[in-house]
Amino acid sequence: MVGVPNIIDRDRIQIGPLKDKNVEQLRKTIQASPEQQAFQDKHQVIESAENLDALIDLSDYIVHIRPTAIAFVNPSLKAVEFELLEQFKGDERFKEKQIIRLPSSIELEQEYLVFYRIYDSERDAVNPGITLTTRHGSVIAKQEDLLWKSAIETLEKHVEASSEE
Repeated sequence: MVGVPNIIDRDRIQIGPLKDKNVEQLRKTIQASPEQQAFQDKHQVIESAENLDALIDLSDYIVHIRPTAIAFVNPSLKAVEFELLEQFKGDERFKEKQIIRLPSSIELEQEYLVFYRIYDSERDAVNPGITLTTRHGSVIAKQEDLLWKSAIETLEKHVEASSEE
């Protein structure tokens, strides 16, 4: 349905009951509905960040996690329970999360750096809706040695700089 995330590619919904529907056509149908005042996008998807510094700046939460159990799987994502190993950026509300969404490629008991941004702070001020900051590059596996090391070093510099301000 409309109230749940749907994969969209080239302006067409890819899965679910609205599969193959054109997003613009759906938007017009919703706007024409007598019960609906306006169609509102939940959030704009960012394909990728220019570099790691930009990804850090775009993110509301940056966490080092270990997935411990899978709650739900579909072709593009897994909803997982996790152990929070370290939080590099963000407020205490992340600790209220019990399940987070990650790409379907993640594996249990592996470690990841994950970059999130808030997309729905009005829904629940205590536990706001979050999404990966970018479609590509928001999850870094510890097995990617060079990228992991570079990301950790850059994050530590950002944390150090922000604590000096």
